[in-house]
Amino acid sequence: MIIENQKTLTLHGMNIKQMILIAFSVSMSVASLYLLNHHFETFFPTGISQGVICNINSFFNCDTVAYSPIASLFSVPIALFGMLAGLFLLLGSILPSVSFEGTNNFLAKVNFVGCILLFLYSILILKHLCPVCTLYYIFSGVVAVLFWKYSEITAPSLKIISIYLAITIAASLITILYVKGKEANRDILANTLIKDYDSYPNLGSPETPSPYRLASAAERFENAPLQLTIFSDFQCPSCELLSKMMEKVIPRYAGKINIQYFFYPLDMACNPEMTRPMHQFACQAAYLASCSGPHFKEVHDQIFAQMETLSDQWLADKAKAIGAYDCMSSSQTKEQVQKQIEAAKPFNVKSTPTFLLNGVKIEGAIPLNQLFILLDELLKRVENAPKQCTSC
Repeated sequence: MIIENQKTLTLHGMNIKQMILIAFSVSMSVASLYLLNHHFETFFPTGISQGVICNINSFFNCDTVAYSPIASLFSVPIALFGMLAGLFLLLGSILPSVSFEGTNNFLAKVNFVGCILLFLYSILILKHLCPVCTLYYIFSGVVAVLFWKYSEITAPSLKIISIYLAITIAASLITILYVKGKEANRDILANTLIKDYDSYPNLGSPETPSPYRLASAAERFENAPLQLTIFSDFQCPSCELLSKMMEKVIPRYAGKINIQYFFYPLDMACNPEMTRPMHQFACQAAYLASCSGPHFKEVHDQIFAQMETLSDQWLADKAKAIGAYDCMSSSQTKEQVQKQIEAAKPFNVKSTPTFLLNGVKIEGAIPLNQLFILLDELLKRVENAPKQCTSC
């Protein structure tokens, strides 16, 4: 029962404050739905396009947060709870009652406290921040302030809370079953894929490691549990696809994988193995990347981003911007790229991308979920291998 002159947010008919509440409740649900989808695409990928707006840079990065211990609870992504909170708040906004308002007042405040704790954990412990999560925190804060400022109905209804809990438990059980099904399908694929991988010879790694790294877990290339050697061309569409896949691989296996890059331009200007013209800017792009020094990964990503419109002018402008214009045309740079091309010969590289995964040669950009399966299996083998006694 509402007391006379008691402030209420939802019980005096539709007004601007209630419309704001509805808008931000919807925003909470939409942000959570995106994060829920991102979670499943991260752990059960069907492609590599997900997370583009969520991965701005190394700090504002949803993928890194998705691999953290707080991303899920008993196989249930916490984004599900965020989505349900938004839907409960929306329900109470469009079907107002004293019971709904008191319960949602309590829910909004508890949810925002949880958002503050997650934000602090991300900043202080993970040292990464999920941009869409941050939007959710902001939306939740606005909703909590609305209830704090405009509603004096604070007593939650046991009946409404029980309904909310029942819906949450049901949704969680359905999600757990969904995850178990995904894991079962992955295991079936894994058995076939791993058997196929084990049937190929282990060719090892190039005798001279590449100075160009996309990820470094250990100074010596062979000392990382996971070792990925990529032979690639900057004008090759499948190479660009593999490059985007690395943006998913690197945070997932941070500290456990070395990824080295070898230039293999499909361009007669520098590759003697080529018998016909293919990629007219590939050699120049390799020279530019070779001269990028500690900024190799950044330049590598920028060249691939420009792949469809790559030109002599763009390469020259980029070289000038990073102080590598003279380096690009130097004989030492051309010799370095030649050595990289020659390093591919023992592995009979004929197309790009070709990569060596812990010594096993794989041609083409295999689906991301299959690459994850192989990397997970190889990592498990290393971690379960008997430890060598160094003092025996």
